[in-house]
Amino acid sequence: MTDIRVLTYGEYANKRWFKPTDFRFAASDRTVPIGFSEVPQAMLSLPLGFIKVEQSYQTVIVQGLLQGQNLLVDANGRWLADYLPLLYRAYPFRLAKNPEGQYVVCADHDSGLVTDAPAGHQFFEEEKNLGKEAGAMASLLMQFETERPHMANVCQLLSDNELIEPWPIQVQQSDGVIVVEALYRVNEKRLMELSVDALAAVRGCGGLMLCYAQLLSMAHLKQLATAAQRTHWANKAAVPAQKVAPLNIVDDNGILSFANM
Repeated sequence: MTDIRVLTYGEYANKRWFKPTDFRFAASDRTVPIGFSEVPQAMLSLPLGFIKVEQSYQTVIVQGLLQGQNLLVDANGRWLADYLPLLYRAYPFRLAKNPEGQYVVCADHDSGLVTDAPAGHQFFEEEKNLGKEAGAMASLLMQFETERPHMANVCQLLSDNELIEPWPIQVQQSDGVIVVEALYRVNEKRLMELSVDALAAVRGCGGLMLCYAQLLSMAHLKQLATAAQRTHWANKAAVPAQKVAPLNIVDDNGILSFANM
């Protein structure tokens, strides 16, 4: 359940909010959209990819391999990766458009992070301006929205040049192999074959950086399998975390193996 409300001074002047420490609100997010400025940092620790939204592609962080699964959130709501996506950092804040098409700042009232208690960050200052921390979250979200059209244009250019292809991932489980669907990656062979003019166009909009970031980040799929193993044992409370042996997760066929789980 979500109860997204526009922040008004009348309703929120005496309310406060907390930054999230429990990320179970994202536990079913297999992917999360990523802003263009997030790419250089996110690709250092998380796999990036693309999903198809209607007839367009969207750049995302891949957080799980099966629908409804986020392997970066454990059973206690802890975030397991080094990088926390912008949209999660800004929670419980959201942006929405009013009837005039302008962005307004909202909050998820059912997040458990909004309180009438004196602890926490102020939504508003006495001058009816957003509090310092709330303003910072609103700025993050505005940055994301400002970058969204550019990211969409970059993805469209990559698609027009046939640089996005299905990402063939298979997960080996004890009862067989599951083919991971609806994830896409950069076609490296096609990238190497681009004409001089096409390559210049891709490079000029930042698309070349995005292509190489996505290709390099694919190595972090191993982190998802490792997270799955640790979460599995933590949920069973059978083996202390420090005693969980490393998992050989990629075999010679490029199959992520969950068979021992």
